[in-house]
Amino acid sequence: MKIILSRKGFDKGAGGCPSPYIVDEGILYSIPIPGEGNYFSYKDLKFNDKLSCYDLMEQLKIKCRDSNAHTDPDIRYNLYYSPDSKWKPMFGQQGLPQKHLAKQGVGKGDLFLFYGLFQEVKQIDGIYCFIPGTTRQIIWGYMQVGAEPKLVTENPENLYHPHYYGYKNYNEKSKNTVYSASENLSFAKSLPGYGVFNYHPSLVLSKEVGDKANIYNVCKFPLHFYEHRMTGNHAEWRWKKEDENCIVTIANRGQEFVIHDDEQAIDWAKNLIMNNA
Repeated sequence: MKIILSRKGFDKGAGGCPSPYIVDEGILYSIPIPGEGNYFSYKDLKFNDKLSCYDLMEQLKIKCRDSNAHTDPDIRYNLYYSPDSKWKPMFGQQGLPQKHLAKQGVGKGDLFLFYGLFQEVKQIDGIYCFIPGTTRQIIWGYMQVGAEPKLVTENPENLYHPHYYGYKNYNEKSKNTVYSASENLSFAKSLPGYGVFNYHPSLVLSKEVGDKANIYNVCKFPLHFYEHRMTGNHAEWRWKKEDENCIVTIANRGQEFVIHDDEQAIDWAKNLIMNNA
């Protein structure tokens, strides 16, 4: 089993700000990045029983709220007001990131851990507001691949997923590919093969909290990561040992970082999911 750390959701380059971590409710709400030509608008996406994703973005003064939403990875069932048979949990990739996943042999049975940039949000006079100085990288969801990756050249099932719905936007060279979620986890049959987490300190990757990349991209892992390094972060200066931890300055560029068949990393990932799903 390979573990793939996959950076997804809003950040300062895609969306213009972090996603909200709703402190009082413990909710990690990863906002899909904006992208024209996708099926859903932010008004189509649900935040809670009272507010749409658009409403939340309006309160947080997020400017791109009139765009459509690239709902990928699509692993939050309750993101939609009325999910139906056209919705299936999956993740899509294309271009150089997909070339990297293919080169690493990512496929059926492998485990994605999705992480992203979050900033604390609290209600002030009934309005959700970002709290300055509270940005960090957090693991917010997971997906075990349930079938071999599939190249998408058409949409025979009329699925909503952006890599299906927008398949005409991808040329042959881009290798537009989807990874479908397993129905249940192979190592915990009672749990679905995909899902999102509420906040827990064990899910925080950033060593420190702050609003600058040179703070929140410095991440803390178990010490064994130093011996079994993930792809995309090969420069020696990125890695150091500190007490019982491995400190990694994660590359700003790059979306997926793969850890190959390391039993300690696999146990770490399994425990994160089983303790928080």
